[in-house]
Amino acid sequence: MSKKKTVYIKTIYPSYHVSLETSREFQEAILTDNNTDASILINKKYFQKLLVFIYKVLRKLKSESIIYSEYFNIFRKVSQSSIMIQMGVSTELAIPLALCKGNKYLYYFDAWESTHAEILSIAQKHKITGMFLSSRTAAQMLSTAGLKCRFIWIPEGICLKKYRYCNYDEKDIDVLELGRRFSKYHEKISPYLQKTAKTHLYESSPGEIIFPDQPSFYNGLARTKISICFPSNITHPHSAGCIETMTVRYLQSIASKCILLGQVPQEMIDLFGYNPVVEADMNKPSEQILSILENYISYIPLIEKNYDNLKYHTWNNRWADMTSQMNASY
Repeated sequence: MSKKKTVYIKTIYPSYHVSLETSREFQEAILTDNNTDASILINKKYFQKLLVFIYKVLRKLKSESIIYSEYFNIFRKVSQSSIMIQMGVSTELAIPLALCKGNKYLYYFDAWESTHAEILSIAQKHKITGMFLSSRTAAQMLSTAGLKCRFIWIPEGICLKKYRYCNYDEKDIDVLELGRRFSKYHEKISPYLQKTAKTHLYESSPGEIIFPDQPSFYNGLARTKISICFPSNITHPHSAGCIETMTVRYLQSIASKCILLGQVPQEMIDLFGYNPVVEADMNKPSEQILSILENYISYIPLIEKNYDNLKYHTWNNRWADMTSQMNASY
C-alpha cells in the first residue's frame, strides 16, 4: 500500500517584507519533499478574498452545511493530510484548510498569548487535528484546554543555503537592531554609538524596513558584527504575554556569523545544549558593546560553534519532525 502524501496549502504573499523570509524558507522545505503532493492548492490573493466573502455570506444565512457540501468541492476532494502555515493568527485565512477532508494541520509562527482564544476557536470550529507552534510555552499552555486537537512544539528553523557571511575583517556594520527593538536598551546604546561613530542600523520609526529587498537583507546581515536579539515577551509584552521563544532572528544572525547580544530564551539553551547568546549588561550596555567590538576576535570561537550547530536547526529537520508527528496520526 502506497504511503499517503501530504497536501500543502500554499499562501501567495502580495508584497515583500523581511519578516516573510522564514515563511518562504519553510515553504520551500515542504515543497521539495517527495512526500508532499504535487497538486498543491494555491491560495492566491484574489481567490482568498472571494472565498472569505462567500464564507461570510453563508455564515450570515446560517447555512454552514452548504459550505461543506456544495460550494467547495475542490477542497473536499482532499482526503489525505493537509497542512497550512500562517504568520499570525487568522480564522478566515484558515478556511481552505477547514474545508479539506482527512487530518488537518496548522503551523503558527506567532502564537502569542493575546491570540490564544482565537487559536482555540479555530481548532474547534475547523476541526483541526493538530497545531504545530513555534513556541514551547504556547504549546504547553494551549494543551491544557482539553481539546481533541494536539498542540505540538516545533521550533522555527533556517535554510542555511539562503544566507551568507563576510570575512570577519570585512564586516562594516557594528551593531544591528533588526525588526522590533527593546526601547529601554536602544535608548541607552544609541547616543553612545552615535557619539563614537559606530555604524548602528535600526528602524527609525516602527515598521520601517532597514533592508528593502532580499539581496540587501542577506547582505546586511552578512556585514554585521553584533546583532541585538531580545525575545518578544521583553520587547512587546502587551501581545506576547509570557511567551518567551526563539524567533528566527536568532537563527538568521547565527547563519550570518554575527555575535548574538541580548537575552536568550530558555528553549534555545535547551535546543543548542548551551547558551549561544552574549547576555546584555543592562547596567552598562554601551561599555559592553565597546568591549565586544574591541575584543571581537575573542568571540570568534562562539560564533563558529553557533554556526556549526545550526545544521541541526534547518527547516528540513523541522519538517521531518512534523511529518513524523502527522504520520503517527494515521
